Amino acid sequence: MNSILRIALALPLLALAACNATIGERMGESLTVVRGFQISEHVIPATVFANAKGIAILRETNAALLVGGSGPIVDMVNNQRVHDLVLGFHAAGRPIGAICYGVAALVFSRDFNERKSILKGKHVTGHCIEYDYHDGTGFMGTDFNMGPPPYCLEHLLTDAVGSEGQYHGNFGKQTSVIVDYPFITARSLQCSHEFGDRFVDVLTRDLKRSGW
Repeated sequence: MNSILRIALALPLLALAACNATIGERMGESLTVVRGFQISEHVIPATVFANAKGIAILRETNAALLVGGSGPIVDMVNNQRVHDLVLGFHAAGRPIGAICYGVAALVFSRDFNERKSILKGKHVTGHCIEYDYHDGTGFMGTDFNMGPPPYCLEHLLTDAVGSEGQYHGNFGKQTSVIVDYPFITARSLQCSHEFGDRFVDVLTRDLKRSGW
């Protein structure tokens, strides 16, 4: 089985397996700050990613995948170590995929000086209001139910992309996957297979825009 086919098969499985799983317990005590490698000519060392087990790194330095489910709400969305990794890939011009509530981590990944989201001016998708839970937001291995999510992802994404970009909820459509390079975003785990297909297209066919 060639490597691209393995990636295509693995992406949906990674997304589904990570549902409701937090990454804090799976991350090491620290990650090397990658801001020193935020220039495309510099290879980001594999050691930087050694303990980032909540983030699937495809071919180590070619792309990043932020998994979804409710887990990211707890320790991924507002985790500066995750932001550093995302900013590193973004500065290097490499693909960044995010699905379900993992998309919210992109909202908070911001240049330290400008404080602007890297999503500004981009087209993205994510949970629309109609699909948000009203109750039952929980986490694997616990009996904690926080009710609805702590934020409305549609509002966060709409504000992050600004007037020059656009949030696409695609309410009523079975799936919603948007490619606006370097970002590949997907609304929910029901989109995982299409998300995987578009991710592979970005890696192998130089796809830059899709879904809008």
